[in-house]
Amino acid sequence: SEEEKTINLFKEFVWFRNYRTEKFFEALFFLEPLYTRLSLEYHLDEHDLFYYLLNEVSRLFIHEGRVPADELEIRKRGNALLLDDNHFFLLTGDQLKRKEEELAEHEDENSTEIRGMVVCRGCVQGAVSVVHNNSELDKVKEGEILVTSMTTPDYIPALRKAAAFITDEGGVTCHAAIVARELKKPCIVGTKRATQLLRDGELVEVDANAGIIRILS
Repeated sequence: SEEEKTINLFKEFVWFRNYRTEKFFEALFFLEPLYTRLSLEYHLDEHDLFYYLLNEVSRLFIHEGRVPADELEIRKRGNALLLDDNHFFLLTGDQLKRKEEELAEHEDENSTEIRGMVVCRGCVQGAVSVVHNNSELDKVKEGEILVTSMTTPDYIPALRKAAAFITDEGGVTCHAAIVARELKKPCIVGTKRATQLLRDGELVEVDANAGIIRILS
């Protein structure tokens, strides 16, 4: 009975995780056209408003106070929101790097293999294209291996061109996993640090039968 209780609890966790993901993408569906329109209205780049904090959005609307362009560029290269004692802190640059190193399991920087979770089987080789945000999607070429932290619906044109996908985050129900199964392309998620360990142009083998990415050159 204790085992059954534990299994039912895990089922409930999975249901809430899927529900959260569904609502997240539903919110993005409605927010993207709104934020895009507002960005243009306030003479920002198309997706700039997505990198504003809530209080910064309010300040923009009331006082037209803008986040400096160089700060936005730093956020676009990588950012995380840390919840600590009911307060959110935005981490970017060196702060983000230190926090990632603190949280990540030890990885051998010289390792020629990266491991993750298989969500769609297959085995392909190709050149790496690392995408840090959606402004870099156009650089993905036909047959390349798309490497990113996580995917969202606006990644789909690039995912169609890619031979396989690798993500730092995610599980069996994440966006990349769902799209990979629909397109029947090899996909490994939850690698934690693929975007840090792989470089544009590197030749890799994505063995999505064993959950291993091998660096060939």
